[in-house]
Amino acid sequence: MAVPAVVPIAHEPDHRTDTIGHYADGRFLATVTHALPDACGDIAVRPFRLTVDGALFVLVTERHEDGDGQDDRAELLPDGLGFGAPWDGLHDT
Repeated sequence: MAVPAVVPIAHEPDHRTDTIGHYADGRFLATVTHALPDACGDIAVRPFRLTVDGALFVLVTERHEDGDGQDDRAELLPDGLGFGAPWDGLHDT
């Protein structure tokens, strides 16, 4: 199954995506700070690449050799969260 244009990332309390949430102007994913419990919600993210102070942050799509020729996986780095079909927002590592 091909990577969707917007990759869903599910909010999972007490797991690695428990810092996903919303603020007044949009969505965020924090790995150092914590979202307010009443502001939690799943998010969807377009693939991106950003370098801040020499640190690379990226949601990259990948193609596996056994796939159908389309990108079939997304990886969020530096967190090392992997996403794939059925694109329900749940991650694996």
